[in-house]
Amino acid sequence: MKFKGKKKWAVITISLGLLVIMGIFTIKFEELSKKDDIKTISNAGIVFGDIKAPVKIIEYTDFNCPDCKKINENIEPILLEYIANKKVVLIFKPVNENMYLNIPKINTEDYKEIGKIFNEKEKYINPKSEKYLKSYLGEKLYNKRKNDSKEIKKEIDYLKINTIPTMYVDNEKMVGIYKKDEFKKIVEGVLKWG
Repeated sequence: MKFKGKKKWAVITISLGLLVIMGIFTIKFEELSKKDDIKTISNAGIVFGDIKAPVKIIEYTDFNCPDCKKINENIEPILLEYIANKKVVLIFKPVNENMYLNIPKINTEDYKEIGKIFNEKEKYINPKSEKYLKSYLGEKLYNKRKNDSKEIKKEIDYLKINTIPTMYVDNEKMVGIYKKDEFKKIVEGVLKWG
């Protein structure tokens, strides 16, 4: 009888061990798949810098979000330098469609304009009519932003983003507020090892 009990426990132990190992490989596979998929995320949004830069930063944000404003204040000086030196491209993805449609045309050569919009967000909160926005932005930019908003919503669902600000620095997911030196360390690491 003791032999049967030991055999039963051995089978249970081996089975549990295999389940754990399978779970680990499944989790790692999903993480790798998700990382690989980050590279295929669209360029929908406002693109700052050379799209061929070695580091791609994707930022999901909202002009009404105080944490989004804070992280942009923290990292602006570094981003300006990296963008100017063609080391980084930033794809800025506003998640609030009304505000994205209401903000003015942005000079994609000047990331500082994002800070101005954060500071003047009250101007852009109330939705405007489609007719007004098409005359304000021009039909081409209006349609681009409408399409961008649809694409951004799909990405948020696909990536299961539930907190903003959320950034991807190449494959590194960053959620919340980062200080200037923390952000710089991450970007430098990607530039060095990326």
